[in-house]
Amino acid sequence: PPRSTLFPYTTLFRSRYDFINSGSYASQLKKIKDSQRKMIKDRKDVICDTSWTIQVSEKDGRKMIESFQKLILKIFNSECDNLISKIKYNSNVEASETKISKAFSRLNKNAEVVHCEISGKYLKLKFKELFLSYQIECESQEEKERQKIIREEARERRQIEKYMKAAEEAEEREIQFQQELEVVLQEQELSHGIEKEKLEVQVRQLKHKLEKARNEKEKANEQASLEKAGNIYVISNIGSFGRDIYRICMTKKSGDPDEYVSSMSPSTPFPFDIHLRFMSENALETLASLHKYFADKRVNKARSERKGFFKVSLEEII
Repeated sequence: PPRSTLFPYTTLFRSRYDFINSGSYASQLKKIKDSQRKMIKDRKDVICDTSWTIQVSEKDGRKMIESFQKLILKIFNSECDNLISKIKYNSNVEASETKISKAFSRLNKNAEVVHCEISGKYLKLKFKELFLSYQIECESQEEKERQKIIREEARERRQIEKYMKAAEEAEEREIQFQQELEVVLQEQELSHGIEKEKLEVQVRQLKHKLEKARNEKEKANEQASLEKAGNIYVISNIGSFGRDIYRICMTKKSGDPDEYVSSMSPSTPFPFDIHLRFMSENALETLASLHKYFADKRVNKARSERKGFFKVSLEEII
């Protein structure tokens, strides 16, 4: 049958990439499993419309069919559960879908001899279970990525604050030594003999301390600048998110940052395209400013707050 009629529920697979906020996936998964149990209880899971008799006994015929139905269902559930339990965020979920479909067809063909078949509705519930299990894995991975970004940003801010504080302390010492040097130089002009020689030693010591404080200030400012700097990217993923959905993000990764950005979010089925990149001397603040500017165009804020996805034209961003 055409895919659209056999698998109409595959839109669930796309929900993640369309940013559909469908509430608690775990809650939905429980409802699907409850529906499966209800189908089994109502005997709508494996259908047999033919009456069978064994040695003229309809009762024995029903027992035989019921045993067969339970066996077919057990095998099907076992194969499905085995596939679903192995689903990860980077799994090929469509390959698992195909395997379940093949198991469904194979078992139904074997059951033709007794005119039994696994219900198509039950199959759909198994696919929904598969896709929602995959969705949960993707959400879990996204949360890990979000937490990683938060930790990295916090670490970067702490490092910047550390270097800025070191620069401020070095500047305070620089001012102190400069003032002390000026006082000693004035005293030196008015002194003579041994006293003047002692003051000369102090001048040399203060000049050395002053130069050291200046070097420490410059080094701390340089380190703070390096820590602040980063690449701002504007990227898209039409295959996963559709047109006019752009992510504004940043990276300080060493090596080839373009390669890092192109391969980010491995749970998406397609790579990202890079449309714009520029170096910012204060990447965290620049990124925060851009996100604030496009705040009203953020896509599903509840799920992409840390991701920075926006429904906006590239011209506007540029």
